Amino acid sequence: MDAGSPLRLTSNPAAESSPTWSPDGRFIAFCRDVQQHDEIWIVPALGGAERKLGEAALCGGLSWSPDGRFLALVDRTSTQAPLAIFLLNVGSGAKRQLTTPPKESIGDVGPSFSLTGKELAFARVFTGGRSDIYTLPIANIGTSLTEPRRLASRGDTVSGTDWTADSRRIVFSAGQYGSSSLRSVSAAGGHQSPLAWRAKTLLSFQFLHESRARTRPKARSSR
Repeated sequence: MDAGSPLRLTSNPAAESSPTWSPDGRFIAFCRDVQQHDEIWIVPALGGAERKLGEAALCGGLSWSPDGRFLALVDRTSTQAPLAIFLLNVGSGAKRQLTTPPKESIGDVGPSFSLTGKELAFARVFTGGRSDIYTLPIANIGTSLTEPRRLASRGDTVSGTDWTADSRRIVFSAGQYGSSSLRSVSAAGGHQSPLAWRAKTLLSFQFLHESRARTRPKARSSR
């Protein structure tokens, strides 16, 4: 893949993370760390005025719905509540909570829409480093259809998820700080398969699928 010269889109001194392209390639959504919370912004992919969409407790990953109407993100209902997956309406800024993790958990992170838009994958993280991989069926109006279904359990921390192009498998980053690897599991659950890739730290990632490559490749940065 040929790479051209980078184009700087923002100049705010605050830390920014999790850039993700809109399905039509016209905008990039990202998180901006502001004091004790994060703000969710979008900016035209070729440069221009930024627009603030909303706020969240922290940036645990962003994912556009394939129709471009929603952004899946991580937030919490109070400072004592565990992290949960929310949907942010890009047009109105309204947020809707999708998951309700148990109180003893750290919460849900790393949301990722399937390419069909019918399911959302995420990781549920517990104290001590244990994580579970879940999927959640999503209606086209942005509501959950059933309770989340657990696909796999891990003895380490999962920090990001994405789907293969056929929506049959979920790839996730797993490990401890300083050593991360990619693994995959069937969307129906079952055996986890390692991928031949490792890194010191991998907080988020996204595959370049053919349907997403019509405009530009999608890459995510980490703080």
